[in-house]
Amino acid sequence: MIRQRSSLAITLMVVLGLAATLAPGPGRAEAAPNGASAPSPAAVETARLHAFLDEVYEHYVTAWPELETMLGRQTDQQGQWNDLSDDYAADRLEQERRDLARLRSQFDYHRLDANGKLSYDLFAYKVEQDLADATWRRHDYVLDQFRGQVAEKFALLQNQHRVTTVADADAYVSRIAGLGAVFLELAGQLRDRSDFGVATPAFAYSDMIADVERMTGGAPMVPGGRENPLLTDFRGKVETLGLGEREVARLDAAAVEALAGPFMDGAEALLLELRHQQSQIKESRGVWSLPDGEAYY
Repeated sequence: MIRQRSSLAITLMVVLGLAATLAPGPGRAEAAPNGASAPSPAAVETARLHAFLDEVYEHYVTAWPELETMLGRQTDQQGQWNDLSDDYAADRLEQERRDLARLRSQFDYHRLDANGKLSYDLFAYKVEQDLADATWRRHDYVLDQFRGQVAEKFALLQNQHRVTTVADADAYVSRIAGLGAVFLELAGQLRDRSDFGVATPAFAYSDMIADVERMTGGAPMVPGGRENPLLTDFRGKVETLGLGEREVARLDAAAVEALAGPFMDGAEALLLELRHQQSQIKESRGVWSLPDGEAYY
């Protein structure tokens, strides 16, 4: 079983979108003594709440470089990947806990208008859900044949990492190299979860290994034959920049070096762990077989 957790950012997008859509027009404001429109106490408290949620949203987005890219933001984190480590997940969870505490201590629910109460409830529910789900983090499959945990990294580079400047191209190269560390983190988590008693069912390994081999193979890792899809994508994007031969050659050499170096090292470590687990896992058992499987289900 795979627990699908919606992103807190998505929840906040919905909340803030509803806030904009449902905000009362000027005609619903109370009249001030001087004849000018004045917001009601409920509107003031609700505006304060939405400013707080806006702040939380911005902090959340900047904590995840991939999300910034998905939103079309080109920042100084453009060459980085999300931190997938358990330690970072724990840090982010503590931040959510602090944000929830701020929500409850700084805002009077009964003074909010209907829109504000909905926003408050949605945010509180999502954070409470995240806090409850954290108990089961190690029960989730690190890799499986459905969610494309490796493929999504390639898709982000190919479909969402824009290259309109040389700096964008350098950031792309940084992300190619950085995939090595991503693969190593995934391999380490596979070992940790296996030691804990959680492993992907046996039938899934052939597909997972084939997918990783396909995406991490090709030139320059394997001389001759097809190019690695990231190299093909990178070269196509650099070509649109209209750069001089020397700069194109520099960028191309950097991409090749990243692929043949840290990228390949990480890919080999990930494949080694997947093949090891494939040799050890002989059954495709259900959630009931996991540690505390019944409670997890």
